[in-house]
Amino acid sequence: MKNKLARLKSARKIRAKIRPGEKHRLSVFKTTMHTYAQLFSPKGDIYALRRGSTPIDFAYEVHTDLGDSIVGCKVNRSEVPLNIELETGQTVEIITSKTEAELDPSWLNYVVTSKARSAIRAKLIKQKVSDARKAGKIMLETELKRGGKSLKEYRGGALKKILDSIGVTSLNKLMTDLGLGKRTGSIIAERFYSGLQIREGIEEPKPVLILDNKIESVTVRFAKCCLPVPVSYTHLTLPTSDLV
Repeated sequence: MKNKLARLKSARKIRAKIRPGEKHRLSVFKTTMHTYAQLFSPKGDIYALRRGSTPIDFAYEVHTDLGDSIVGCKVNRSEVPLNIELETGQTVEIITSKTEAELDPSWLNYVVTSKARSAIRAKLIKQKVSDARKAGKIMLETELKRGGKSLKEYRGGALKKILDSIGVTSLNKLMTDLGLGKRTGSIIAERFYSGLQIREGIEEPKPVLILDNKIESVTVRFAKCCLPVPVSYTHLTLPTSDLV
């Protein structure tokens, strides 16, 4: 009992000697320790991340490129899942892919830092555009191949004139629009053929006859201002603003 009283008196004396500024710093330190996890890189660098942070949060805290290429993680030299919550004192080693890795949208469900969340969203947008561009390129090349042509044949001024007629600033933008479904591959291919004035193996489109407001059994609805005289030519406007 006497020993306990002596320890209490000693603790009170120590507290009494702590200056107001030191008390504030001590309070901040305690708050920080409870709010953040102190983590180590394999090289011994210290990173303070919010409690509940995952290896993905850690990777993005170190560098955005590291987060974009993460495929695995080791904590204290043992492999762990990417959604595990890290704890103070752990050494975190990020395993990356040598090739460009695709991000999993589900990562947004368990990352906790705003830096990781923002970086993942930005990467997913780029990833979507990249996938669309690849799909658009395949679509355009397939359509051109049907006419015996290749995308490689279009270069320089000829390509620029075609892109200007379509209303896009670059070939990448055109392929992205195709992949996202904003444009039609066959119609764009026609613009390319027209650009070289070559239509090998492709017959010129024949006039379409409209009878009883139908085109080959497809119902046609005219605008109120459009009442064509029978056997007259009519332009059909598609949603993409391309004329047929």
